[in-house]
Order: sequence, then C-alpha cells, then structure tokens
Amino acid sequence: MHTTQQASTREVCWQILPVTTPRVLRHCSHCGTTRQFACSDTFRVNANQRKIDVWLIYRCVDCDCTWNRTIFTRSTPEEIGPVLYRHFQNNHRETAWHYTFDFAQLQRLGVRFDATVPVRVERFPRDEPSTDKDGQIIRLELPYPCEVRLDKLLAGELGVSRSCLQCWGDQGLIRVWPADKDALRKPIMNGQVVTIFPAEQQSLISTELP
Repeated sequence: MHTTQQASTREVCWQILPVTTPRVLRHCSHCGTTRQFACSDTFRVNANQRKIDVWLIYRCVDCDCTWNRTIFTRSTPEEIGPVLYRHFQNNHRETAWHYTFDFAQLQRLGVRFDATVPVRVERFPRDEPSTDKDGQIIRLELPYPCEVRLDKLLAGELGVSRSCLQCWGDQGLIRVWPADKDALRKPIMNGQVVTIFPAEQQSLISTELP
C-alpha cells in the first residue's frame, strides 16, 4: 500500500533584539540645526543631601554635543530604590536601554524620536526550520518595543520577497494572530504568532488560530 509522508509543523520562538537604540531628534546648539542624538549608555547622578537628580546622557551623532534626558529629579533614595540607584551609578547598560525604549516618557517630555531600529533575531531552538516541506509556528518575543514591519522581518529571515508573503496570505498559507487582515504591513508585536502552512497541507488548514 502506497503511503504519503505528511509534512510536519514545527514551532520556533524568534526573539527580536535591537542592534542600536532609538535616536532622539532635537536641535543641536553646536551644529545649529536638528540632529539625531544617540544614547551613550551612561548616566549622570547628582546628589544634594537626600535629593537626587538622574539624567541619561545622549550625544549628537555628528558633533558629540550632549543632551541630558531627565530620569529622576529631586527624588529620595527610597523613591528610586537601592538596586536602580546602583544601576545608575554603574552605568548599567540594560537600564539605559530600558529608558531609551520608554517612548511614553519621551512623549511626555515632548521629545521627538525615531522608533525604527535595526534588529537581529535569536531563534529558539537554534536549528534552522524549513519553509518548504515543513510548516512553522513562529512566536515573536520583543524585549524592547522595536518598530519593524512584520512582512519586512519575515522576508529577511525566511529569504522570500514581501510579494511572496502577500501571495501566501492570499492563498491561506500564512496566518497571523491576533487576527488582522493588514498584520503583514504593520509593526510586529510581542506575543504575536505567525503560522506558515506547507502548500500540500492547504486543504487541511484549520479555521482555528494558534
């Protein structure tokens, strides 16, 4: 009796990691015009008795002129907390990056910024899943809120064109959860799930999303 081997669907996690931090757009007094300012990953801490001020230092990418972004002002050690205060004193890189990606605070400060950053992808498990014989369930993890379109990310990682991805979508061979008809053209989200079905399993596609 002739049997046909059924293609499998493999699950992989993609952790999307920024290569650089977002740039702040502001007037540079030295250049005399609007420039990009990059985070230096260093803090300035000033203590006056029990009142502490903390700034995150940015530098103009053209002339190295600095801008100090306010993080805490006239705060007590108890308000900041001992661990966070040590991170400020030691220029803890992850803490600096946490604040550079805090777009809500930048907006409250009235600061313009460019949220688009280059990213790299860490895959777990680390073996390369197939996209032809095997289907895939790709779960996206974003430690930082990176502004990257889903179709651009998938095209780069899977080695296909954006038009090919759109064709897969039209054929029902790719689905995105949470469901959104324009999800491929929108920025990726933490926890997003992309299911890519093998062509030979098209007739077996379930109406349920992962």
